[in-house]
Amino acid sequence: MRGYKNRNNGFTLAEVLITLGIIGVVVAMTIPTLISKYKHKEYETRFKKAYSMLAQATYDLPIEYGRCDATNAQSINDYVFGKLKNINSGSFRSNGMSYKGNFKTYSLENTTSVIHPNCFDRASNQGSYNYIVTPDGITFSFCTNYSVGNSISVDINGVNKGPNAFGHDLFFFRILMDDCRLSYWQSQWRDCTDEEKCDEYFQWTDGVCSKSSKAGDNGFACTSYAVANKCPDDSGKSYWDCLP
Repeated sequence: MRGYKNRNNGFTLAEVLITLGIIGVVVAMTIPTLISKYKHKEYETRFKKAYSMLAQATYDLPIEYGRCDATNAQSINDYVFGKLKNINSGSFRSNGMSYKGNFKTYSLENTTSVIHPNCFDRASNQGSYNYIVTPDGITFSFCTNYSVGNSISVDINGVNKGPNAFGHDLFFFRILMDDCRLSYWQSQWRDCTDEEKCDEYFQWTDGVCSKSSKAGDNGFACTSYAVANKCPDDSGKSYWDCLP
C-alpha cells in the first residue's frame, strides 16, 4: 500500500533498565522466602522420619521392661539403639557429641543454657552420652537423668549442620519412668523437692516454645508442638509454617 511505513516500536534503554530493576527487586524479596520454606519443609521431612524411627525403636519397651529408670538405663540404651540400628543401619559412637556451646533458641538467638538433660556435650558428669548416627545424618543421643529417667535428644541433620537450634533441628524426647512410653518435655516449671538434688541442674523450667520468648532454653518444649504439627504462637498454622 502506497505511503505505508513498516515501523517497529521497541523499548528504550531506560525502560529496559527500569524493568530489570523491578524484576531484581521482586527476586530479591522472593528468594529468601522460598529458601526459608524449603528449609522448613526439609526439617519437617527429617523430623517425621526421626520420630517414626524412634517410635518404632521404643514401641516394645513397656512390654520388655515395664519400668524405665536409672537402674536399667544402660540396658534400655542398648535396646533402643539396637532397634535404631536395625531400622536404618546406623553406626554407634561411644563418645558424646560436642557443640561447644553453639546452640540457638527457638527464636534463633544464641544461648549458653545448659541443656537439660545434657545429652549433647560431655562437659557434665550426669549420665551417659552414647549416640547413633544414621546414614543420612540423623543423630540420636541417649542420656540418663537420675531424677526424671531416660531422655533421647535428636539432631535431625547432624552436629555439623546448622542451625543447631531448639525446635528447628534439635528436639528432645523422654522415656517415662513408670511405664516406659515415649514422651516429650512439657512447657512448665518443675518444683525442686527435698528428695531431689536441689541445684541448678534440677531447678529450672522444662522449657518454652515461643518466638517471643527470650528464655535461654526457649525451644526445649517444642517437640510436643512438632509432633502435633501445631504452631505454638498461632493455632491456625502448622508447626513448620510458623518457624521463626
